[in-house]
Amino acid sequence: MAGENGLSLKSVNQFLLSIGSEKSPHDFCDKVILGLRDFTHWDLGRIMYHDEKHQLSDIVVYGVNNKWNNVYLHFCEENRKSSYNVERRKVGSASRKISVIDWRERKMTDADGSFLDDYIRPQHLTQSVGFALVKPNGNSYASIMFDKTHERTFSEQELSALYWLVPHVRNFFTGLFTVPPSEEHFQTDISVILSKREYEIASLIAKGYKADAIAKELYISTSTIYRHVANIHNKLGVSNQIQLVRKYQGYTD
Repeated sequence: MAGENGLSLKSVNQFLLSIGSEKSPHDFCDKVILGLRDFTHWDLGRIMYHDEKHQLSDIVVYGVNNKWNNVYLHFCEENRKSSYNVERRKVGSASRKISVIDWRERKMTDADGSFLDDYIRPQHLTQSVGFALVKPNGNSYASIMFDKTHERTFSEQELSALYWLVPHVRNFFTGLFTVPPSEEHFQTDISVILSKREYEIASLIAKGYKADAIAKELYISTSTIYRHVANIHNKLGVSNQIQLVRKYQGYTD
C-alpha cells in the first residue's frame, strides 16, 4: 500500500521502527543512511560528525574508497568552509530542509577549484543530497550526505521521499539522544505533568494497548483517545508513540 507521496507505507514503517530501536547516536546514523538507500538509491554515502567546536571530527563512508577521506580531510584543514562554498538548492521548510548540490553546475569560487578537480571529478559525482542532525543548542551533531555518480541524478520522487522522511528522522534523533535544556531537571512524578485520564491512557499505551482497546477499557470514544494522546505528546514533548513510551518509562522507572 502506498501513501499520497508514493511511498510504501510498509517500507516506511519498517524504516522508522528500525531507526527507533537504536541505542547509540552513531548506530542511529548508520541505520538512517543505509535505510534511506532503499528510498533514494544513492551510489556513495557519507556521515560527517562534528565536535563541540563545530569542526569535523570523523567521517564514515559507504561505497567510497578510504583514500578520499584523506583528500576530504586535507581540504577541510586547508579551507574550513569545505564544500559548503558551492551553490546549493534548499528544499523544504526548516524542519524538512535538505540540501541538493548539482556538481555539474560547477558554481564554486576560484579558491575552491581544487576541491572540484581533486575530489569531485575523480569520483564522477553528479549530485549530492544531505541534511543535518542538530543538538538542542543548535550545534550540528552529524551531516548525512549521499551522492549519485556518472550522470545519474536524484528524481523528484526520491527528493519527495526525503522531504517526507527527514522530519521523522530528526524527531527520532531528538527524542532518543537529546534532552532539551528545559527538561534537564524535570519533575519525576508523571502524574503531576499529566491529568488523571491522560495518565491512564499513557499507562495503557506503554502496555501495548491500541486506541480501540483503550477506548473499550475506559468506556470513551476513540476520538477522545486521540485528543488525549495529542495532549500527552504536547506535555511530554514527544511526537510519536515510541517516544511517548520511552519518555513514560523514563519518568516511571
